[in-house]
Amino acid sequence: MNIVLYDNKAKKVTFNDDIVLGRGDCGKVLKVTDDKCLKVFSDNFAYDSKMFEIMMDLDLANFYKIYDLYYKMNGNLGGYTMKYYLDDRTDILTMPMDYTLDNLMNLSKQIEEISNNRVYVRDLRSGNVIINKENGIIVIDIDLYELNNRMRFEQIRDLNRQNINDLFHQIYLDALCDYHKEMCDNANNFYKLSHIFQENRELKKVYRKLKKYKYPIDLMRK
Repeated sequence: MNIVLYDNKAKKVTFNDDIVLGRGDCGKVLKVTDDKCLKVFSDNFAYDSKMFEIMMDLDLANFYKIYDLYYKMNGNLGGYTMKYYLDDRTDILTMPMDYTLDNLMNLSKQIEEISNNRVYVRDLRSGNVIINKENGIIVIDIDLYELNNRMRFEQIRDLNRQNINDLFHQIYLDALCDYHKEMCDNANNFYKLSHIFQENRELKKVYRKLKKYKYPIDLMRK
C-alpha cells in the first residue's frame, strides 16, 4: 500500500511503505532512500505546520534535518521527509567526558534559540535521540513540540532548560543499565546522577561537576 501526500504546491507525491522503520502513537516512519526517511502522521493527531517551519529555518546542528513538509488531502499536515541517521547506541559513559560536555553545551545553546521562537520542547527524552560518535547527540523527534503563545517567554525558556538536564540524566541512566548492569543495581549510583542533573539546575554547575571526570563512568566509580 502506498502513502499519498501533497507538497506545498498541492502536487501529489506517492511514497512506498514497504520498509517501516518504526511506529508510535503519532504515526510511523518509512525508509525512502538510504539517507532519507518519511514520518507519516496518524489521523488521530493535528499538527501546526508553523512549528515545523520554525525548526526547519533554525536548522540546528543537534536536531534532525527536516527536508520537506507534506499535507493530506484536507490540508492538514500529513508528514515530512527527514535525514536518516544511523543509531549505533554508543556507550556514552565510556566515551571521553568532552563528548558529553560538547553536546550538553551545544544543545543548551540551541534550546535557547528554540525558546526565543516561543517553541516549548515537549517529549525530549533519551528514546528520541540518536547517540553516535560521528554525529554526536541528535534529537530525532519534535512532533510534540508546541508553538506556545500562552506561557510567558521566561516560563518556556526555564522549562526547556530543565528538559535538557532531564535528557542527559536519562541518557546516563539508560547507559548505566544497558551497559553496566552490575552498577545499575547500586542505588547510590542513581543518587549520584540525580545530584548532578536534578539538584543542580544551572548549566554552569552541571558543567563544573562533570568536568572533574575524564569519563562519565568515573562518576560511579568514585
